[in-house]
Amino acid sequence: MGSFRPGYPSSDERVYMMMVEEVFSSVPDLHAFTHVFTCAGAGSIAAAIFMGFMSRYNVNINANPRSIGIELTEADCIYQSSVKGSLTPSIGTLRTVMAGLSYREPSPTAFEILEWLASDFLVALDSIAVKGMKALAEGHGGVPIVGESSDANMGLLIEAAEDHNL
Repeated sequence: MGSFRPGYPSSDERVYMMMVEEVFSSVPDLHAFTHVFTCAGAGSIAAAIFMGFMSRYNVNINANPRSIGIELTEADCIYQSSVKGSLTPSIGTLRTVMAGLSYREPSPTAFEILEWLASDFLVALDSIAVKGMKALAEGHGGVPIVGESSDANMGLLIEAAEDHNL
């Protein structure tokens, strides 16, 4: 686990990094990944996931898979911060189907990591997340039924597969 800037809460980031370590230890070949989509929220889980990949790729950022953080339009503090290049609150209502990821402001520590490691940030409408939620609830092909945190990710993947202009 990495150390975080003194004076900032680190318990969430450390727990997330521990979870990422457990997941990565069960994946046979992390080098097979070309893209990583994750919810952005306040940034902590995305930062832990992207840091996990970076540590596996021996700090060669250019070898990392493309790392993409996704938020909904009504709770887009990470996206807004990336556009402005500094911590910027979301001006959305924070009312989304992914309520557990609705944050007004990003984690300062997580945003610093994301600025360094994230390739892209995307925002999506709630309707995209609902599309992903429905697909994930069906549990096709052994895909586990998961909570709301993956809805926008899955919805954007479905939308991209259906709309070749994306």
